[in-house]
Amino acid sequence: NLIAGGAVGAFLGLASVAVSVVTSTATAQSWRTLDVARQLTDSAPASVQVVYGTGRIGVRATSNPLLYHMQLRYDATRAQPRHTFDVASRKLQIGMQKSEMRFSGRNNADAGHLQLELSRSAPLDLSLDLGAVESDLDLTGLRISRLHVQSGASDAKLRFDSLNATRMSVLEVSLGAASFRGDRLANANARDIRVDAGIGSVELDLVALPMD
Repeated sequence: NLIAGGAVGAFLGLASVAVSVVTSTATAQSWRTLDVARQLTDSAPASVQVVYGTGRIGVRATSNPLLYHMQLRYDATRAQPRHTFDVASRKLQIGMQKSEMRFSGRNNADAGHLQLELSRSAPLDLSLDLGAVESDLDLTGLRISRLHVQSGASDAKLRFDSLNATRMSVLEVSLGAASFRGDRLANANARDIRVDAGIGSVELDLVALPMD
């Protein structure tokens, strides 16, 4: 159903974290990179909540034995990373602290960047809360049980190049002043697809690629 509305190598232990710092006093910036990952110990379902306000974000599947792997470039004078994983509930919260995010007005070359890779084995309840972000969400190969994408003033692309092996309960997209393109959404294997669009352009490709 479619409802539309207007309006990294080897890792020691379970988790691996690396941080590097580059400071630019001329522009009052302190660019840092955070590299964090968690080993995949089983294929139990997990919940993933991503919050990211400005910059570029990419999401894709990983073939490595990891539940997740995040690489984040950010300006520490403007925002702080957000990374927690609750082992008992298997809930991951990742990205940037939303209350700290401020629009810089800089071009993409100076913007932060978040690259997130997720396991192909574990069924995922995936939520993405995006602001003024250029996003490339390639969910091909992931097992998505539920998907919610909230996008503000952004350019967002979402695609499924192969059939989602897990039946998705609902695919929800909520847009503000955003440009959004969804490719091969029939491959999401969703019972319902709901799109609530504000000001902006929306293109939906509901064709699935033929199976071999």
